[in-house]
Amino acid sequence: MNNLVTAMKLDFQYTDEFSIRTACGLITDISTCLSEAISQSQDTLVPILKEILLTSQVNIEVKLHAIIAIGDVCLAGDGGASMS
Repeated sequence: MNNLVTAMKLDFQYTDEFSIRTACGLITDISTCLSEAISQSQDTLVPILKEILLTSQVNIEVKLHAIIAIGDVCLAGDGGASMS
């Protein structure tokens, strides 16, 4: 799982909207299937997704995918992830 999180970090360094949308979709799918594994990575994933929401270089439609991914990550875990 740590390798996947590292790959996600690399993907989010780019502003290519297709890559960001795809990475968010992967987070959503993994959250649904492997909730225990994703809950261990909440503290890493939520800040990455938050960065997408805060940047002005990403289209608003792509940000919707990040919002959905944040919700799925939080639902998969114990709800301990923080946006602050």
